[in-house]
Amino acid sequence: MLHSPVHNRYSGLSKSKVRTRGELVEELFRLTKQLLTSVKSAQALRTAGVSDLNNHQIQLIGERHRLKQDKLLRDYTGFH
Repeated sequence: MLHSPVHNRYSGLSKSKVRTRGELVEELFRLTKQLLTSVKSAQALRTAGVSDLNNHQIQLIGERHRLKQDKLLRDYTGFH
């Protein structure tokens, strides 16, 4: 992953700086967190026509899954 490229219109070449290891880790953490928060499996199952009892069970499973994801992110990154 690189920083935004800078184009030299005279030579026709572009150059960009390489991200540091810390910047790369931060970017990967941000993208991972974005992906994990965008997964709405319980909502997808709800729209599939699931009964109220099953819907409640799906909500509980979804919330348990979300809490595990949050804990995993905190443990892995050291953020609390």
